[in-house]
Amino acid sequence: MIIKHKPDFSKPLTKEQVAMLEALKDRPVVPDEDCPELTDEQPKKG
Repeated sequence: MIIKHKPDFSKPLTKEQVAMLEALKDRPVVPDEDCPELTDEQPKKG
């Protein structure tokens, strides 16, 4: 099931959203099979 959500950027973030972002900011980016790391050439394709 796909759930779509359009955030309202005119409202300030909730305390829960700020806490979630703070917890994520120091985590490393870990590529996986669904989203592998790009090669140097891939971002240049368009």
